[in-house]
Amino acid sequence: MTIAPTLDQLKIELARDPYRFDLVIQQLLHSSVTGCGKTQQQALNILKRLPDPLQFAVMAEQLQTGQQQIMFFERYYLLAPAQMGSNAISLICKQIDHILDFLLQLEPAGLKELLVIQLMPGIFSFLDQRLSGVSYVQIEYHPHSPELVPARIAHELAHVVFPCKNRVLSEGIALYLEWSLYPAVALLGPPEQVRQQLAYYSGTKPKLELLMSAHFDQDVLFKQTTSSTAEQQFIYQAGFLLIATLVATNTVAGIATLVRLLADPAAEVLPTYLSLTSPPKELALSVQSNAATVLQELADIELLICQDRLNNTSVAYQRCYAELSKVTAVPSETAIQHLLLLARLLLSKMYSDFHHQRMIEEFDSGQVKQYSAQLQQLGCPAESAYLNARLALLYAFYCEDFLQQAHWFEQVVNGYEAGLASPWVGNEAHLDYASFCLHTPVNIEQNRQRAAHLLSSVKLSSRFQAEVQPLLQRCQSLREATV
Repeated sequence: MTIAPTLDQLKIELARDPYRFDLVIQQLLHSSVTGCGKTQQQALNILKRLPDPLQFAVMAEQLQTGQQQIMFFERYYLLAPAQMGSNAISLICKQIDHILDFLLQLEPAGLKELLVIQLMPGIFSFLDQRLSGVSYVQIEYHPHSPELVPARIAHELAHVVFPCKNRVLSEGIALYLEWSLYPAVALLGPPEQVRQQLAYYSGTKPKLELLMSAHFDQDVLFKQTTSSTAEQQFIYQAGFLLIATLVATNTVAGIATLVRLLADPAAEVLPTYLSLTSPPKELALSVQSNAATVLQELADIELLICQDRLNNTSVAYQRCYAELSKVTAVPSETAIQHLLLLARLLLSKMYSDFHHQRMIEEFDSGQVKQYSAQLQQLGCPAESAYLNARLALLYAFYCEDFLQQAHWFEQVVNGYEAGLASPWVGNEAHLDYASFCLHTPVNIEQNRQRAAHLLSSVKLSSRFQAEVQPLLQRCQSLREATV
């Protein structure tokens, strides 16, 4: 492939921003390939004046002195030691192309940045993405063990094509795809063997909530956040098995689906994963339910409900309601939470039905009314009123009589007002009431002010942040429209 058109485009873009790091790097690498010493030196001079944590200036000087050789291909640059023979380089290029073909078939938009691959003798391979616009991959290469190289390349390129904001899942994706392509030399696999290794682990197992949190995100090798090599190995095995389980449910395409969903800054990791598959039984949640039939503990179902509220889906209902509704022996201290979960799961289904233009089922609304009445009997009038308000809003949506609709709207307001004081559903009452105010076509400025006041109470709740932001934006647009 000729690189002349790319060089011409580079000149145009560099004229606009001569100090943009990824463009300077690309100019440096292109000029090194073409042997244009003047352009190479010009790029190096600029590079030396920029922050350079990847030490590309050192790399450039090694290219100038002949210590490194560089090749350009359609999708990447490859750097290798000067003494490395053409046959070995040709073989590795074929392996890289094969791996990229496989990965980009799963995620065609996977290469978004300048990709630089460098073969170096060393103790491990890694991907460095500290600089925007550049994915720098260093691959450990030893002439006496070339059979290990493609698996290492597959692992690091999986990180490039499938960037994941959760560290454990990110490693799991890379390890699983490494095993899929090169099972004989992969670090982990097959899934059955990893499952056994996790089952035999004798230490304290980190719970699923911790694995899916930000706890490990700054710990590249899981050394700082673990107390032993065995626990460190457990984290890698857990990540592998989480992805293997995802693939077993969704095929390998589930990896791209998971990464796309988590690319949303508002997406929470655990509920997103649970919306696609059940966790492997070897990785427990923090608290096991008192009923063996319950699929997830109550706190995790709460997170799923948040996701459904945002997306107008009913994943939580589909996954949890049938089993939760079978549980009859509920301890008194969790009875209120249990009833609220059942009612809110049903309501998420009913609102999803409305959103997708399906009629709500009379049985569902009757069941919510029953849960509401039980809460009233347990001394929870605020929670009961909130559930009735959400039902009333649905009735209003389906009602064609203006006077009857006004009656339902009055019940919505009264119910939401009462629900604001609830320690269980207060945040949701604030959000739902604010949304109602912002979408009511009367008293627009008065309703906007009321909504802004309601939203101020949940602004700092990360759990509901994804819902708060669009409502705040609507507040602002209504304010501008009335100025």
